[in-house]
Amino acid sequence: SIKMKPSMENNMPLLSSDANLKIHILERKDDITNYQIKKELENLIEERFYDMFEQAQTNKTDIFGFGQHFRNLIPYQELKDWREEYYPNLKVNFQVHVSLQ
Repeated sequence: SIKMKPSMENNMPLLSSDANLKIHILERKDDITNYQIKKELENLIEERFYDMFEQAQTNKTDIFGFGQHFRNLIPYQELKDWREEYYPNLKVNFQVHVSLQ
């Protein structure tokens, strides 16, 4: 599941996003702990997200649909400027939380 909390600070869009993953470990090496798997997976997903987001932001393509979360926070007349004015300045705090089942 993913929870997103948009906000505006000094006319700059901010988005806090928490992704919760439940995983089942079927096999693993003996010298690797469940904690190591959990932390490595969290870090890997976060890094990949930030890489993709940076590319998307550079190209001004809102592939994650973040603009939809700001529809109630940006004046209607300014929504058309999302990609040019707001999206390049969007700051995202993306955190992954893995729980082992």
